[in-house]
Amino acid sequence: MGFIDKEDWKCFWRKLKWQLISFKFLSFWAYTGLLVFFWYSLESLHHHSIEYAQDMFKEKLITSTQVSELINHSQTVLYDTALSHLLLFLGTIITALVAIKGVSYVTEGQRSRTVINKMGENTERNEDLKKFLPKKG
Repeated sequence: MGFIDKEDWKCFWRKLKWQLISFKFLSFWAYTGLLVFFWYSLESLHHHSIEYAQDMFKEKLITSTQVSELINHSQTVLYDTALSHLLLFLGTIITALVAIKGVSYVTEGQRSRTVINKMGENTERNEDLKKFLPKKG
């Protein structure tokens, strides 16, 4: 018999499996992946706009000052728009997390109140309420 029993390891791996497929874990990595993907897409759009400006300059459609103005304007519009969308997205995520946490807090409170009210009806029984209340975490 070792320091940690075989059942302890099974329990550990079971808990780790459920943590890896939990909503929090999957949503964090999905959000991070989307953020990286959209940032690289934004960089790609910016490089394409620079290439188009250089192609127009080579074909003598615009001057060199217009090339720099076009690049600066496209960069400003792309990144300002992307930043505003990103901030809106982050605000929505934070609001959703607060709402989910608030709903779970209220639900657990109502469940605890129901258990306490039912236990209050039988005052002659002296039982431990912890076995009836929902577990934290």
